[in-house]
Amino acid sequence: FSNWQIVTRSKDTGKMLNDNRKLGIALTGLGVAFTFFGIMLFFDRGLLTVGNVLFIAGVVLILGLERSQSLFMQPERRRGSGLFAAGLFLVLYGWCFVGFVVEVFGIANLFGDFVPHVLNLVSLTARNLPYVGVYIQIILAHPVVQQLKEKLQGVTHHGKV
Repeated sequence: FSNWQIVTRSKDTGKMLNDNRKLGIALTGLGVAFTFFGIMLFFDRGLLTVGNVLFIAGVVLILGLERSQSLFMQPERRRGSGLFAAGLFLVLYGWCFVGFVVEVFGIANLFGDFVPHVLNLVSLTARNLPYVGVYIQIILAHPVVQQLKEKLQGVTHHGKV
């Protein structure tokens, strides 16, 4: 076996992770970090651009080329893909704040269906944290948070996002 064919088993999830997916997770995390620092430095064009490129490369490595192409080119997701690309070009052009807002709207259109799954995973993980898990359970049990969660799940199940 060569290095890129070796597959390891993750102890937490029980799913198989190959080296491309591990690298994709790292690149996506770096992309989010560069984007965060670009925002903190008053929408620095260079950091936002590097963050966008790393984020896109990470998503492609996580999903694979065919699956990411089918994800971004689905008819119901073309608007989100177009908005993200338009925001990327606006950032490159120098309109960083406007481009970032357009990108965020595009990402919300692209990955809005995954929000309930991510919230569920975060809530399950956060409840098991020592010391703060009890407080997170109290916050998650609040009626306003429950209504918001139900509203998000209802909107995504009906396909409106």
